[in-house]
Amino acid sequence: MVFVKDIRKIILFFFLVIIPFEGQSDFNNPNSIDEDDEDDVEWKDSIIQVMGSNSYPPFEYLDKKGQPTGFNIDLIQALEKVMGLNFNMQLQEWPLVRQALENGDIGLVSGIFETEQREKLMDFTAPYYISSHALFVRDGSSISSLEDLSDKVLLVLEDDVTYDLVKEYNVGKKLLLSSNISDNFKRLAAGEADCIIAARIQGVKQIIDHELTNIKVVGAPFWQRRYCMAVREGDVLLGEINVGLSILKANGTYDQIYDKWFGVYDEWSHFSWHEFYKYLLWIGLPLLSLILLIVSWSYSLKRRVAARTRELNIELRERQVVETNLNLKKEEYKQLNNKLIDKNKQIVSINMDLSNAMQMAEENNKLKSAFLANMSHEIRTPMNGILGFSELLKMDQLTVAERDEYLDTILKSGQSLLAVIDDVLEISKIETGQIQLIKEVISGKDLLNELYKKFKPLADNKELLITIDGDTSSKNVTIITDINKLRQVFIILLSNALKYTLKGEIRFGFIEHNDEVECFVEDEGIGIDASDHNYIFLHFGQVNHTINRQLGGTGLGLSIAYSLVQLMGATLRVTSQLDGGARFFFRLKK
Repeated sequence: MVFVKDIRKIILFFFLVIIPFEGQSDFNNPNSIDEDDEDDVEWKDSIIQVMGSNSYPPFEYLDKKGQPTGFNIDLIQALEKVMGLNFNMQLQEWPLVRQALENGDIGLVSGIFETEQREKLMDFTAPYYISSHALFVRDGSSISSLEDLSDKVLLVLEDDVTYDLVKEYNVGKKLLLSSNISDNFKRLAAGEADCIIAARIQGVKQIIDHELTNIKVVGAPFWQRRYCMAVREGDVLLGEINVGLSILKANGTYDQIYDKWFGVYDEWSHFSWHEFYKYLLWIGLPLLSLILLIVSWSYSLKRRVAARTRELNIELRERQVVETNLNLKKEEYKQLNNKLIDKNKQIVSINMDLSNAMQMAEENNKLKSAFLANMSHEIRTPMNGILGFSELLKMDQLTVAERDEYLDTILKSGQSLLAVIDDVLEISKIETGQIQLIKEVISGKDLLNELYKKFKPLADNKELLITIDGDTSSKNVTIITDINKLRQVFIILLSNALKYTLKGEIRFGFIEHNDEVECFVEDEGIGIDASDHNYIFLHFGQVNHTINRQLGGTGLGLSIAYSLVQLMGATLRVTSQLDGGARFFFRLKK
């Protein structure tokens, strides 16, 4: 019995591993899917709907608790684990399962027999079980083969492959159809029909599970069919399932599942000794003849081997000479190949440099266009003011007050234009590396007092309070840096604070932190939204556009301050929120 069972497993292994699957060039390689098809594999990160029959034991059925169980269910779960797929398993009436696959409502049928008619509607995986059909009759029946069924009543599963085969071979006088195999065997035991044609393993399970002592299996197995899984026609999921089946067979998981479900009910367990001896005779006689032929042939071969060995020794020496020459050539080719590899690396490096240069040129071109557009706006606005009010000054009927107002506007526009030009020149010097730091030890207290005197009148004019805060208010803090650049940064930050603070207080100063000094300017102005904190340090980066149009400004001040702070070896930062004021700060080494 073990011998026959092993033969069966060899046949299954032959179909699963040895024979290449249709539509696959490399079954054992999970990466063999064409890269052009990778975008089409939509199921890899999604749930794949799987359906099977709810009454087809031991392959798949609902247990007493209504949960899916059976050989197919364990196999699906093993596939899900080994291939990293996500299956949603349902068991339904078999006609609904077939219809769901044909309609495209599901991605996979967990178990189905392969037939020519079905191949037109779906694609099958490699077979993972080879099923044979058998005749099941009551004790005392005269039926022993298909030829005895011409005038008999048969019980057959509706819409099953058995039904298709019975119709194809025109077997039986009358067919009684049912959708439940257990009911069929109970009806046969009760005498409602003469015979059941079913998969042998299923019939044996029904006899044992339901203790149907008056039913037996007769005759030799027939109508062997490949039992597979099936996908919609053309679905690339087929290749993934085939790979998974191969892995399960190779790592022994398939054998464990097979023994769990078929170890007790294996259809070959009822194989008769008569049949065994028949097959042994059928295989043994040719094998015995072959052995005698080999013994006879080996004797004559032994004499020829010695002569051939001498010839081979001569050929071996000649081949060694050829191989030596080939090795020399191989070494030359290897050196040449290494040189070509080095050249290719150089070419790749040059191409990357060219690509980076081209990308940088494109970015610079975009920046240049944006810069020119902003410069055009910032220059045209004051220039239009100058030209417009200059034309108005030509009018004879102007009053002295109007003339003074127009002249004041022209003056402010000229100053604005000059500020834009100064800012642009400053940015140009910074970006071209023309600015050099002249570091010296400076007095923080003296610098802050200088700035206070400069901005105190401007703050008073807007009725704002400006104070020196931090450690410098109580002691003198010394810093090693370029005083001119530090002064310029403070002037930009204090000017912005005055511009955007409508009421309240402005504070500035130094705070010592071990070997660093924090320079800060904070106000109680209109504030800056968190999403704009990085944007304001870009060239022409302005927010609160309505207020900017009212108060003026080019959007270059903070950009210049940010670059100068970077030259001094620090980073200008801001903490602020709308209507909550702003605090600009950076840290320098003592």
